[in-house]
Amino acid sequence: MLTLSDHQLQQVQQAAAMLPVNDRDTFLRSMAGRLSAIRFPTDYDVSNAVNFVLGCRGIAVGHARKEKPHAFR
Repeated sequence: MLTLSDHQLQQVQQAAAMLPVNDRDTFLRSMAGRLSAIRFPTDYDVSNAVNFVLGCRGIAVGHARKEKPHAFR
């Protein structure tokens, strides 16, 4: 199971909205795959996953919020 905060879900939704409808399923599955190993993903984790998955598609994202990850997991 993947649990995201409202802000994190909004980040993922905004990124998915940048893609053609037919590509969103693949994007969301890729996001879930990258984040599923993290029990409590931080905003930093979600931003990095969004940047990585979109970057693999050749889409640059400059709006991702950067913050330090928590020291504990």
